[in-house]
Amino acid sequence: MKATQYTSVTKLVNRAAFVLALFTSTLATTTSLAAPLVFETEAAKIIVVRPIDAWFADTSQQEKSLSDHKSKKANYSIMNGKEKLIGSSGPFTSASNHPTISEINKKLDQAGFERPWVLSNNYFLIESPISVPPLAIKDFLNYQSDIYQQSVYAQGNPDDLQSKNSRNKFIGVALAVSTTILAGQRYGYDLGASTFLGSGAAEDMYLAVATYKSSLAAVEVKGFDLSEFKEISVRRVVANPGKILGQIIIAYKDEKTEAAEHEALVIAVVALTGANSTTAEIEQACKEDFARRKAIWDKCVADGGGTCKPEPIRRGGG
Repeated sequence: MKATQYTSVTKLVNRAAFVLALFTSTLATTTSLAAPLVFETEAAKIIVVRPIDAWFADTSQQEKSLSDHKSKKANYSIMNGKEKLIGSSGPFTSASNHPTISEINKKLDQAGFERPWVLSNNYFLIESPISVPPLAIKDFLNYQSDIYQQSVYAQGNPDDLQSKNSRNKFIGVALAVSTTILAGQRYGYDLGASTFLGSGAAEDMYLAVATYKSSLAAVEVKGFDLSEFKEISVRRVVANPGKILGQIIIAYKDEKTEAAEHEALVIAVVALTGANSTTAEIEQACKEDFARRKAIWDKCVADGGGTCKPEPIRRGGG
């Protein structure tokens, strides 16, 4: 598709408004995430970005999540069309009678993981899949990476966010971006007009993101060439609750089948719970995640970027 030049102020504002909404929805209160986990089956390549690997400014919440993992507790739901498949049973609910749920729970049982009916701090919802054409997936992932970097700038200095009072900035930045006119101009107009629409960003990339926006997350998935796969399915993962985002990408080698999707989802969900990782490994991933955020922030400050500035690190009571 040939890139179209928008010269109308109205069109530019409309586009900026879309990018602002997109930025807000993909940001949530997400942090950067550790390197994706990659699995291979005969039918597909599965890429999993786990929310549990994310550094989170609210250390008490992060400690609860790690504690539940150490106690081998996890809970999950999967959107299957309009139906929500439930992974746990309780006094008033039962785990969904579905082959994928049954297989996941079997593997979690084998790993010694409980699924408490009261929502665990290690809970996540897997949203419905969006099909992204292989020829569009590179632009899709690049756009996610750009929004992820902007989210680091919007949330601010990671050192500052570790202080008690500054967690509100970390948690509330998405709301500020969406409701403050000045923030909208900074992260909407500038983000849309300068970051994405300038600097050689292609119009077809913008349109691809608009089409598949419901599966986007502010995460980095780099170094994968998925253009030769037959079909690609992307699911967003929402955890903690609604504060941290992850993602499942299933790239099918041939036409997607129920059997191939079932096998891939079982692998992905078990991975998302952290059942195949130690708590120490997850803690290390969180530390690496913080270091990556800090490196992005420090580079922006060193380069004199207009989107970030040095901020004082608060001590003691914040």
